[in-house]
Amino acid sequence: MLLLSAHLAWKRAKTMTVKTRLAIVEDNASARIHLRSHLLALGNLDIFSFSNGQELKSALRTQSMDIVVFDFHLGQHKNGVEWVQSLQKAGLLKPSTGVIFVTSDQTPQTIGQIIDLQPDFLIIKPYTIRTIKQIMQQYLSIRRLTLGILERIDKGELAEALRELDDLIANPKYVKQQVHLLKLSGKLLLQNQQYDKALALYQSVLKRSDRVIWARWGLVKSLFMRGDWQRCQQQISHLLDIQLTQNKAYEWLACIEFEQHNYAQAERWLDNIKLSELTLQAVRLKSMTYEMLERIDDAIALLEKKRQTALSVREHREELTFELADYHIKNAAAVNLEQRKEDLYKARCLIGNAGRSTGDRQIHQRRDYMLSLANLLEGETERAKRLLENDWMHNFSRSEVNTMLIAAQVWQGVGDAERAQLILQECESKIAGLGDQVEQSILQTLLISNEKQLNNADDLAMQYNQRGNDAFIAGRHHEALACFYKAYRLAASIPAFAINLLQCMVKHGLSSYRGTYTLSLVEDLQEYPLSQSNRQRLNEIKRQIASAPTAFTPKPDDTGLPDVGAEESDKGNADLLPSALH
Repeated sequence: MLLLSAHLAWKRAKTMTVKTRLAIVEDNASARIHLRSHLLALGNLDIFSFSNGQELKSALRTQSMDIVVFDFHLGQHKNGVEWVQSLQKAGLLKPSTGVIFVTSDQTPQTIGQIIDLQPDFLIIKPYTIRTIKQIMQQYLSIRRLTLGILERIDKGELAEALRELDDLIANPKYVKQQVHLLKLSGKLLLQNQQYDKALALYQSVLKRSDRVIWARWGLVKSLFMRGDWQRCQQQISHLLDIQLTQNKAYEWLACIEFEQHNYAQAERWLDNIKLSELTLQAVRLKSMTYEMLERIDDAIALLEKKRQTALSVREHREELTFELADYHIKNAAAVNLEQRKEDLYKARCLIGNAGRSTGDRQIHQRRDYMLSLANLLEGETERAKRLLENDWMHNFSRSEVNTMLIAAQVWQGVGDAERAQLILQECESKIAGLGDQVEQSILQTLLISNEKQLNNADDLAMQYNQRGNDAFIAGRHHEALACFYKAYRLAASIPAFAINLLQCMVKHGLSSYRGTYTLSLVEDLQEYPLSQSNRQRLNEIKRQIASAPTAFTPKPDDTGLPDVGAEESDKGNADLLPSALH
């Protein structure tokens, strides 16, 4: 304890000499100046001001920020939540960057989006000078307290960061900061794949108060990541009665059904969200659901409608235009060369429209890869190769996964299969680092589809299977389960992968994992033409199941948490908001 105190004292002394870099993103000039003047009075801050997220993005390419203060509504640009998600995906925000939101909009849709992001603080306008100073001083004191932990997070030293954080949480001196420390601990446990510990943490918070929304979402994410989708769905259903979380709950339920190939049910969940309230992520999920149901025309119609409602927000219109062009390209790829002309013409018009008015390298890259793919579908390989000569076509460090998946198809199409595979491997790494599980699921589905199209599925499944074996032997059962599951999804026709997944599930007493049920998998394997050794393994697994049959029967929710009933949801929203602020 003495050693820890000395270390903290050194860290505090260090922070007094280094100014904290803070960015304000606010489209209203007078509000921006007003907020900046209040924050300057706190001292020891370097403050930078921006009118929108694009300006901040440009600045982050050459300098980092410790804290970003976002207004939610940013005029004719994406909202603050969307910009934070975009900057995180591009790797332009450090993992330790503090996120604070300021908004005058208290509608459930807006507050729900902000809460789902789990910012460090939410400040409601109009605020007083005293309020803004109190909140910022409180947050800055927490950053000083956890500076060493935050530095470890940026270095990827999550296990060490968690150990130091546990010491702070156990110290009675910091009882007032415990809520913030627990929130940080939950996030780190999920990032470090310690799903059981994360689940226990969120359950302990909810036993004290079942109305803490960040803990509710943490519980959902823990259950989702550990593959316990039955209990995850039951917990999400509790959030349908809370207006602040209703749309996101529908999105999560649709995602789980989508992952289990229950596309009609996924569509029904998403139909509960009004078109005007569909986030870009929900639009993408719904259009993919239509695609899986072989209704690409419905996907195109949805994107057209949403694009018309997004005319006032340039980045929304641009993203939806690219998505729409992508579906026209998919339509073209499904027919012969003569029938492709109309869809490819529409795709080219849309791509040109989306990429015309921006100097963003990532947008240029996405535009040119989509045009290259259109060229390949027309049989114009040389034209596609010429586009690949541009310097921005080769650096994917800040590219969106969607762009990289198209790039892999293009490089495969021009005969460079090795480069295509390297791009897909980088995609996998980026997907794994995303904090949004719904987006992870969407992109993982696209990645698997790409691997199958490029005939790499069996080879990649072998790699996942080997990684699963290594993790299984080392006792990292969550990692092993995830790897065996990916191998099984990529190559379900290879019995060894299904048996490895089943063996891992039975060893850890799981009745289901990510919608795959133990007993159903046993039944499916009975029909496989198994080798003698695999048949022996399956028989041994069946004996283990027979010795404890109730362990492998799907169970009702046993988290022990009280339900949030519909009859208290209206009153509950008022009580939930203060908890969400922290």
